Amino acid sequence: MVNTTADAKTVYDRWRETGADDVAWHLSTRMCPDHRRRVLEAVRERLCRGEHVLLVATQLIEAGVDVDFPVVFRALAPADSLLQAAGRANREGRMTDGGRVVVFAPQDGGQPRTYQTLVGCTGRQFGPDKADPDDLMALGRYYRNVYELLNLQDDQHLGQRIQQARRRWEFETVADGPIDASDKRRDRTLAFRMISDDGISVVTPQGAETPELRRELQQLIEELRQAPVPDLTKLRRLQAYTTNLHPSALRQPRTINAMPRFRRRGRLEGGPEENHSLPSVRGR
Repeated sequence: MVNTTADAKTVYDRWRETGADDVAWHLSTRMCPDHRRRVLEAVRERLCRGEHVLLVATQLIEAGVDVDFPVVFRALAPADSLLQAAGRANREGRMTDGGRVVVFAPQDGGQPRTYQTLVGCTGRQFGPDKADPDDLMALGRYYRNVYELLNLQDDQHLGQRIQQARRRWEFETVADGPIDASDKRRDRTLAFRMISDDGISVVTPQGAETPELRRELQQLIEELRQAPVPDLTKLRRLQAYTTNLHPSALRQPRTINAMPRFRRRGRLEGGPEENHSLPSVRGR
């Protein structure tokens, strides 16, 4: 388990270079939900049969994904992420000697910007000659350290301001942000968000399992592109083949060239007409 999609791709590509294609799988948010589902099904089947399997994944596997590996390697991350990763080793408790979890610090690995402070707090409490990640006393010190460094209890911190709005029953402020005095509009950057994400949804028919399904998805995309009003049923059909990308990915030249043409004011604009979206990362 690694911290970025780029690191996941690097590990998977290295496995492929060493000839491990038949036992190696890749799992990240760069793949559409249906593609991820197929990968997890294949991995679970091999694990149930006791066959050798290598899976490199990002944080998406930490919660809500039921897999049971005998050994888990986790790139250094916040303490709560380390505990989630440990829950993927001997998850069903069938190994009499327990599973094995190895936490490592990759020299050239990346991490989200939000991890910097949290990883620092983790390193101060856990590691060789320190506490284990499931030590409750150490976890208490870890979270107190996080709260202090991020100033989470300050009255002007976004979290505290949202809590104050909840106590005043100002739920529109919670959901849409407070009113900006300068323009009398709500500031959505100060609204509550369960997940802070500026990603852009991109439909990836390349993630379809068969050529027939891919052609069906491409036809749906074309129909939606030409329709004056989008058909919600068709949009829901495409949800399983939608990938969320960070806006920075759309600024890369190879990405722009892969984007579709679209109609605007009677003209065709964009990239090659045969491409409807970005190529999804391979799962095998």
